[in-house]
Amino acid sequence: MLIKNRTPTSYTDSDDNTTIKYLYYSFDRHCIEDDVLIFIKPSSEELLYDIYLDYGVRPTHLKNSYHTNVQKSDWTKDGFRIIIQAKHLQKTGSVYLAFVPHLAFLVKMFDDSGR
Repeated sequence: MLIKNRTPTSYTDSDDNTTIKYLYYSFDRHCIEDDVLIFIKPSSEELLYDIYLDYGVRPTHLKNSYHTNVQKSDWTKDGFRIIIQAKHLQKTGSVYLAFVPHLAFLVKMFDDSGR
């Protein structure tokens, strides 16, 4: 079953004078008992992310309701599999996820491509 993303993603720089880049995705959470299942399939399983979550507003690394790190052990054939259990989420309604790539991998990738 393919679920189409009806809400566009957006990309923005941090507004707190840092070099952090955020990729945002939003969805509606209808049931308080539901876990959130996320699959991310970057071009390399070496590219890890921090994930921030908040309700009704875009989260940042400084202000969020939930934070987790993607680990290499989360990799599956379909990409990284992240589960946020319902006990960590207190609300329903509009949920925003912010994905922040780990810069160490990106710096290495660009350094290696110039050789």
